[in-house]
Amino acid sequence: MGFYCDNCGEKVEIDCDECPVCGVLFKAVKCPRCGFTGPSVQFARGCPSCGYLGESLNSENHERIPDKKEWVFKQYLSDKTFWILGIVLLLLIPVLIAFLLNK
Repeated sequence: MGFYCDNCGEKVEIDCDECPVCGVLFKAVKCPRCGFTGPSVQFARGCPSCGYLGESLNSENHERIPDKKEWVFKQYLSDKTFWILGIVLLLLIPVLIAFLLNK
């Protein structure tokens, strides 16, 4: 996981209390994706707010980390299922309206 000094931009380890290059003291870690700030222990498994995990160990195979909302949605519904449900709902709306108007 990559952490960087806000002062000089140098890469630092998660357990560092100060930057090894410029010497600035670290009070907290700031997520580069969402800006969440907190102690480094909260970031042990990624950002507690958005799930950002930092750099991939193999930068050649680096994939985008999906947002939590996107991940939860895709966990339950595949794209095909989503489209089928959408089309069925669109077809049922006119039938429901016609039924209600004929009452």
